[in-house]
Amino acid sequence: MTAMTAQNNVPKIVTSNRYTISANDDGWWIIFLNDTCDVYLPEPGIILQPGFSTTLYPVRSVTVLTLHGAETGIGRLNDQAAPIVLSTGQGGSLAIQQNNNWYFIPSGAPDDFNADIDVVT
Repeated sequence: MTAMTAQNNVPKIVTSNRYTISANDDGWWIIFLNDTCDVYLPEPGIILQPGFSTTLYPVRSVTVLTLHGAETGIGRLNDQAAPIVLSTGQGGSLAIQQNNNWYFIPSGAPDDFNADIDVVT
């Protein structure tokens, strides 16, 4: 992850139902204001390298984030296949690991939190 700079120490606010992760999101908090949002994950490569990380955080009482990534090969997302359902205060880190695949690691969640992910190509 890149070091936090003055440029990215304020969270990004997403008000639409669609968002694409970009290189500019490295180290940011991304706050989702809608009940649902499709989040698209680009294939890791020259710009998005292992170590890239961003935090996803919903503020509605229930937010469904559907993450769209590669189904096979480089850019896969964990090995899970159901929508992420996050409640207020439940977010997580989205990162590219050394194997060039995306991973969502939930945080701030209760014991019964289920971080299922819907991978769509």
